[in-house]
Amino acid sequence: MYFLFKKNKLFQESIKLRPVEEFININLYRPLAFLVLLILLKLKINTKPEIIVVFHTFLIILGSFLILFENNFINFVVFFLINLKIVLDNLDGQYSRIKKMESELGRYLDTVMDFFGNFTLFLVIGIKYNNLILAILAFFLFTIILSYDFNLEYLYRNIRNEQFRPNIKDNPNFMLNFLKGIYDFFLKPQDDFIRYIENKAFQFFFSLIKKYKLKSYINDLELENKLKEIFWHKNYLHITANMGLSTQLFILSLMILFNLEFYFFHFVILQFLFLVLFFIFRVLVLFFYFFILKRN
Repeated sequence: MYFLFKKNKLFQESIKLRPVEEFININLYRPLAFLVLLILLKLKINTKPEIIVVFHTFLIILGSFLILFENNFINFVVFFLINLKIVLDNLDGQYSRIKKMESELGRYLDTVMDFFGNFTLFLVIGIKYNNLILAILAFFLFTIILSYDFNLEYLYRNIRNEQFRPNIKDNPNFMLNFLKGIYDFFLKPQDDFIRYIENKAFQFFFSLIKKYKLKSYINDLELENKLKEIFWHKNYLHITANMGLSTQLFILSLMILFNLEFYFFHFVILQFLFLVLFFIFRVLVLFFYFFILKRN
């Protein structure tokens, strides 16, 4: 559906520009959210983005508890609720950008509500299949996968001196501080850890590489910048972006439709293992590039 709005100025203003777009999001959910946005604008319905966030969180929590029922029709209802949640999850950001209502509070609220909505989803599936340990493990790995997508884009932009997100600051208030506190406790350690591991790995391998002499026209700074561009290359974002929340929930909704939701836990574990191999592959690419330089 993206082709329908590709040249629409309002649509382009409403979407959050990313170096690489999540395929299913840009081609399905963002256009659907834009259609809802046009309806809201046409009917002159004014709301707050935070209300949309709370509503789509309610939808996923409702859908989560409906999973407990063994019924094909209810499975379809859950499938519909989860996909509606994904549409509205895109809508809150698109609406806030068009209405010039972006806020720090809204960002933290969206992040925290997604966290608890997803946790409810995993928890209920774990209860249904009497395997809470696997559910909690899968949820933990699930948050790492989503965080890896977020932070690899951050690192990609950072080395290119690009702005990662618009710098929006609200006046301090109780709700903002409360949401920040939840984020700092549950999610910020993951972000910090991923960035730490990524940077430490690069510095470690770079320190090994620079011990070897290359041609004189390549100094340490030139080599470091070149290797950073390779280690945090745009092509890698095509992989992590398409492991984003919209794609994950879409796949889970399909599994629910066919009573296969328990296997989503195994799917998450496989994705995490893939990311580990993906990380190793990126390091090996650095060495491969270095040896090419050295031979030349």
